Amino acid sequence: MPRGTAEGRRGTVMTTRAVDASDGREEDAFSAEWTKLMRSLGVASNRSELVLADLLQRHREPQRRYHTAAHVSAVIRDLYALSGATPTAILTAYFHDAVYDPTRGDNEAQSAALARRAITLLQAPAASALVEDVCTIVLATAKHELPVDAPTETAAFLDADLAVLASDDYANYVNAVAFEYGDLDGEEFRAGRAAVLQRLLAREYLFLRLRDAPVLKFRRGGTSRANYTSFWGRKRLLRAYILKFSFDMP
Repeated sequence: MPRGTAEGRRGTVMTTRAVDASDGREEDAFSAEWTKLMRSLGVASNRSELVLADLLQRHREPQRRYHTAAHVSAVIRDLYALSGATPTAILTAYFHDAVYDPTRGDNEAQSAALARRAITLLQAPAASALVEDVCTIVLATAKHELPVDAPTETAAFLDADLAVLASDDYANYVNAVAFEYGDLDGEEFRAGRAAVLQRLLAREYLFLRLRDAPVLKFRRGGTSRANYTSFWGRKRLLRAYILKFSFDMP
């Protein structure tokens, strides 16, 4: 779905950022999973490729460092690990951050609206049947809380989206998000991140489907599930780990 350029931070025009070799590999994975999904839904290749091109362009926008094609691919990998990789969940992964401007507070609503338009453009009954559930899950990522009568994939999707909070990639994640919020000074960013994390950690469970079982077991091989359960199942340790990186970031 081709679109015009959009006004970005500091009044600049958002175009696209340079794509390096690592980005290229992630975009290949992003594109391959999309193509597989579209074939399973009976979408014509020309329509599939049109929407894919727009999604790739959006995820290359220069204000992004974490919310890129790599994040979408990571969410999809974790959905498979959680046995939650339904067509609805995978389609949601592509649209949940498709609109991303850190200076705005309506990214999820705008992403859901984009999902509705793009899925309609696909003109495939099997895809159209998923649109309401996709939009519901995209909107749920605003607060990462389960809506009433949420689609069955919602808890797994929200866990996959937050899996980085309990992974070895957390420090890199913080630095990438700090770049995205470059209009804030360090103190403002740390205060904002701390507020978000404290809200999440105030819940009975950080991970809704996992119930605080380990997430790292999906990210590494060679370590027993029991070891991760004993460590990551303790919320106080997870809290200390998260807040350490929130306040000690460079």
